[in-house]
Amino acid sequence: MLRINAVNFVDHLRQELLVRSRRNSSYSLRAFAASLELDPSTLSKILRGKRSIGKKFILQVGPKLGLNQQEINSFIKNVKTVTRDPESDPHFNVTESEEIAIHPSQLPEAVEKIRKFRRSMAKFFGETEKGYEVYTLSVTLSPGTKTRS
Repeated sequence: MLRINAVNFVDHLRQELLVRSRRNSSYSLRAFAASLELDPSTLSKILRGKRSIGKKFILQVGPKLGLNQQEINSFIKNVKTVTRDPESDPHFNVTESEEIAIHPSQLPEAVEKIRKFRRSMAKFFGETEKGYEVYTLSVTLSPGTKTRS
């Protein structure tokens, strides 16, 4: 028999924190996070809906809450795929740079190679379809030193 009143796992976490806080008035979010072996800021973000959870999280935390396998499976079954909230989720970003020495006579050819690269990447990714995410591809060639006159 399931003893779950919460609709989803995050609601269950909130209820459990409330129960423990009522039992012990000095019980804190930090203590709750420690009992779950989680970083307090991570738990806070999860409870505020700023960070989503998945099956792996439920499998790791469920037993620490005293949930049996049937209860854990019930929560896993109800996990929904959550789209990212741009205000709370960090964006995927790759920034790489290379400092190189080039002769000014090589600039026109370098600019053309950058154009070809951008076009080949656009072709590689193809047309945007529903469900795709939009990214910005930037290739910059800028001077790192001033040229002497």
